[in-house]
Amino acid sequence: ARTAWSSWRGSRLSIITSEICVSRVLSSVSWLFFGQVGRIASQLVGVSVIARLLTPADFGVIAIALMVSNLAGLLRDMGTGPAAIRSPDGSARFLGGIYSVQLVIGLILAAALLLLAQPLASFYRVDALERVLIIFSVVFPLSALGGVHLIVLERAQRYRDISAIDLLAYVGGLLVAVALASAGIGVESLAAQAVVSAALQTILQRRAAGMVLRPTHPRHARSAAGGSLAVTSFHLMNYVVRNSDTGVAGRLASADFVGAYSMAGRIAQMPTQLIGMLVSRVSVPMLSAEGLDRDTLAHNAQRMIAGTLLASALVCLVLVALRQTVTALLFGAQWLDSVPPQLVWLLPAAALTSTSAVVVGVMTAFGATVALTRTGVLSAIAHALALLAGLSVDVRWLPASILASALMALGIALLQLRAVQADRAMSPVRLMPLVPVVLLLVACALWSDTLLLAAAGSDPVRPIGLELLEAGAVALLLSALAAGQWRAWGRRPTLDPESASERKTA
Repeated sequence: ARTAWSSWRGSRLSIITSEICVSRVLSSVSWLFFGQVGRIASQLVGVSVIARLLTPADFGVIAIALMVSNLAGLLRDMGTGPAAIRSPDGSARFLGGIYSVQLVIGLILAAALLLLAQPLASFYRVDALERVLIIFSVVFPLSALGGVHLIVLERAQRYRDISAIDLLAYVGGLLVAVALASAGIGVESLAAQAVVSAALQTILQRRAAGMVLRPTHPRHARSAAGGSLAVTSFHLMNYVVRNSDTGVAGRLASADFVGAYSMAGRIAQMPTQLIGMLVSRVSVPMLSAEGLDRDTLAHNAQRMIAGTLLASALVCLVLVALRQTVTALLFGAQWLDSVPPQLVWLLPAAALTSTSAVVVGVMTAFGATVALTRTGVLSAIAHALALLAGLSVDVRWLPASILASALMALGIALLQLRAVQADRAMSPVRLMPLVPVVLLLVACALWSDTLLLAAAGSDPVRPIGLELLEAGAVALLLSALAAGQWRAWGRRPTLDPESASERKTA
């Protein structure tokens, strides 16, 4: 009786702990969701206005500048943010050490961007790029002043405050950009938006954290060094995968083509970034919580990955069907010749990329630093091969190369996650329930006659009634697929007899 009571009590405590964890995650997801929805809504309104005030060449310049600044942004904290969130040490000396590291790196990045502004402008043969990079250099010291305060908020899971800060900072910067663009200032208005948003975000983060941090010796942050370097190395590889296309297009094609490509990427990434960010951002605290057994961790990981893929595929395939209507509403009729043909490739690629981000978030939560590095290297190699294959034909085949790269990157990430779970005697993520959705994404791109569209560089005019009919058919098909697969996605994983025996022995 005593043994049965102890067993029941232990299982009950595990269930209660899991329910508390799920409740916290749902609360975090809801606040992040509303914050990101507000940000995306304001972003859509702002881009719709600015796209009618600036030229495609202006957006091409800012796309190249963002490619450079994103690289610097990866090095801004050297991966100490995720490592500090997972670290049990929350002392002032530990946080002060990270604060010192981030301040020094922010100043170094600003100086490097100032020095490289003119050579990069000459390399891409765009004079305005130098001015934009000089403005962007201010962002990194500003962000470093509030980086540790954001860590404090995330450690406390204060996602309501984080969402509000992100939204207010973005709206403030967007208002400045619209005002400057209306006054006749060109691409510099978009660069000023980044500076204003960074300044507002830093101010609000410091006020919300409610603490005064003083820089201490970096040795106090030594415990976060190992994991931070591994995370940074992965993100550097991931940067190559996500930004090399813009760098190549900026060198081989005109600024107008780069501008249209970047605008198509905005449409593709806005909804999928929302989905992928929400799930991957909460995956670290959710899967790192104490008291969760291995089966529960595997079950949560499976649901996060499958749910992200399904939601991203639904949104992206509906947008593929409505590509001309969405482009005309957001950017104006002047973009109809260049943006829709690229959307049929970039939208399915964005759905796969958001799912890959969640898989990476799961590996980060498991602390699988070696697997992260290996995933980044293999994804970069696959991306390079896809780009070479597409660019060997023509630069207009670049969107098709991105879809092939996203497909290979997702496969690599899933295989690496399964290897990590096998090493830890966990039930591996099941791939077969994911295959129908992936095949549907690829088939949609091929069915949309994208080979001819990419070669011709234009999209035949489609009546809005036909687009609505296609969107409804896609939504019904995915709903039927979800109804048939949800039980398989939601079922708690079980170990096979051999793995169960090995775990029992351990």
